[in-house]
Amino acid sequence: MSAFLLMTTVYSITGNSEAADTPVVSFSPNWKKIFVYESVTITCNVQAPGAHWFYWYKDNRKLHTNNQSFTIEFADEMNAGNYQCKTNQTQRSRPAKMSVLGGWVILQAPLLICEGDVLFLKCHSFPGRNARNTTFSLDGKWLSFLEDKIQVGKLNGTGTETYKCRKEVYYNSRYHSHTDTTTVNVTELFSEPEIKVDPILPTVGTAVTLTCDLDLCPLRVDTELHFVFYKDGQKLREFGLSNKYQINTAGPADSGNYTCEAKTRDNHIKKTSKMVHLQIEKSLIFLASVLVAALLTILIPTVIIFNYRRHFPQLRGNFPLHFSDNPSCSSSAWKANLSSLMSSSCCMFGLRLPNSKGYRSWYPRHPFPLNQEVFVPTQRRRHKQ
Repeated sequence: MSAFLLMTTVYSITGNSEAADTPVVSFSPNWKKIFVYESVTITCNVQAPGAHWFYWYKDNRKLHTNNQSFTIEFADEMNAGNYQCKTNQTQRSRPAKMSVLGGWVILQAPLLICEGDVLFLKCHSFPGRNARNTTFSLDGKWLSFLEDKIQVGKLNGTGTETYKCRKEVYYNSRYHSHTDTTTVNVTELFSEPEIKVDPILPTVGTAVTLTCDLDLCPLRVDTELHFVFYKDGQKLREFGLSNKYQINTAGPADSGNYTCEAKTRDNHIKKTSKMVHLQIEKSLIFLASVLVAALLTILIPTVIIFNYRRHFPQLRGNFPLHFSDNPSCSSSAWKANLSSLMSSSCCMFGLRLPNSKGYRSWYPRHPFPLNQEVFVPTQRRRHKQ
């Protein structure tokens, strides 16, 4: 009698493209232990469409085969180990461990099964030997069965369970009792949903798509799931096959707290996402106009001040004084009565600027000390010679 092994791993079905492209290694059929001299077919299962070139690894060492499947006709202990595969379009799969054993009895079970699956166990004796009195330890009790393969039932929840079986095998002229133990890892059928928003920063008037994203057990990629969406606790639609909810033209009223729920068709498994707050912002045009207005309030005063200083600069330096022809503004008058001169509105003296064709005139209003630095605001006015 031949026995086979199935191993697989969990990857993302809907949202994680990298994980969705990860192949799954299977040993057919679905037993995780086999005896020596039994045969096993190993397959690289891929979800990505298109032609693939396959690469195989055992214990991280490359194998000399590029087929999608290959068969070990007579397994021995050297064939035991961790098998992985990849293609020219995918990353490497997770390890799939195959056990090849000697002995008289092994308890066979799938390495990974999905939440809600029906579990089968097989108390397998070495091929070609007579065996009898098969018993299984279930929930701490030893139960006798006529068959060596039993149905344990549907598995609820996730985690690891341990099982035992006992069997009498005939050799050396009598029956001998042998026991084996195995563990079963139950993987969740699908992960807790997560709402993803596209675009990430929606604005008024744009179309918004909400996706109820989750990871499916790879053994159940065709599982029919139903989805529903809620806003602020209110149902937006009835359960349906689509995991997306579309807002065609978003507005402020669409802002709120969103959740989604996924369930199996028989309602056996239900899971709800965490809440996601959706805020519909004003349009980019409005935001741009606000930004432009803010910039203008800064730029306009700056431009005004710049132009004022450019047309009415403050001159700084030592310049010769040139007085007008008014007698009261003569050099002697300036020396005799500086205070009167500086307060006189009739006096006008110019400052000769470098590279200037004329004078920039200034009417003094207040006296200032000699031989000190003076800032003279000027107008562009020529002094008549």
